Amino acid sequence: MADSSRLSRMNAIAHELFHLPLTFCAPVIFGLHPREVGLVAARVHTATATYIDLAGPKGVINWHVLEAYRRELAADQRVRFQLLDVTLNPYERLVAVNETTDLAVLDLSGLTVELERGVNIRPLLAYNPLIWPPDPAVAVGDVLTVGGYPESLRTGDETDPEVIHHASFSYAGLVVSDVYEDRFYAKVSVDRVSVTEGREGDAQAALANFSGLSGSPAFRDRGALGVLNPFSLVGIVYGWDHLGKRLQFSSVANIKRDGTLWMNTKR
Repeated sequence: MADSSRLSRMNAIAHELFHLPLTFCAPVIFGLHPREVGLVAARVHTATATYIDLAGPKGVINWHVLEAYRRELAADQRVRFQLLDVTLNPYERLVAVNETTDLAVLDLSGLTVELERGVNIRPLLAYNPLIWPPDPAVAVGDVLTVGGYPESLRTGDETDPEVIHHASFSYAGLVVSDVYEDRFYAKVSVDRVSVTEGREGDAQAALANFSGLSGSPAFRDRGALGVLNPFSLVGIVYGWDHLGKRLQFSSVANIKRDGTLWMNTKR
């Protein structure tokens, strides 16, 4: 009975760990939405935005995502940019952008974004850091949990294909392998992956294509060290090293406490 209770507690902890990053992020889509141009002409791209409170609610995405949207919009003025179901003009809300660190920060003041979690609907929560930037800095061997919305898991509704659904995807136990001044890498281990809202076989599909995870938050897990605040946001996904099987992260230390970006970093 004691073993069963312990296993139940461990499963509950694992569940919360996998969902932690998803509490503070939402899917981004941009392109020609099927609602406007039909299924044949639709062209939709997926990314992830991290929601954080830095002198007010901010959405952190990647520079390369904003640049891809700019190119799409230049080619067709019908292109839209959405944070989940909320349509917005990212340039009207742009706080700061930096190509070098591959980050862009949007002011999300006045927006209410609601996420579905099974039968529950709740507002997207902004991560409110106790210490910024995180201290100590990320180091080789640190353990991460990452979550976001891969493009490979995006589907149409069974009854209405013009409705877009986003399945979330989490990675726990990623180990930091390389650290630089403004970025770090972490090895991906297949057995530490979870599709938190998806179908059987989705984990393999997402591992084969990491598109859409750009902008996803990475939380460092220091619970085993007995520290007071064991989970802290430390990075934003910006790329995938296919040969090294490593996710690439831009350090959140690139972001100032007011939500603007440091411009003197070199990659």
